[in-house]
Amino acid sequence: MGLVINWKADNRLIHLRKPGETDYKIPVDGLFERISCPNLFGELLEWSGFALACWNLPALTFFIWTAANLIPRA
Repeated sequence: MGLVINWKADNRLIHLRKPGETDYKIPVDGLFERISCPNLFGELLEWSGFALACWNLPALTFFIWTAANLIPRA
């Protein structure tokens, strides 16, 4: 689920402007209506699933460091 959320949000951000446009745009559909950075939320879901599936300290540590990096950016 995290992968799908991440891909859809990133795709929405990539195609937000038409070619040649330089103005600032804010997406207003999909999960962007509910949270500010659904692409980062999707990535956190991905890594939490990875940590849960691996069930070991390195995977948990990677998830924690990723969260520590992404949450302040969101």
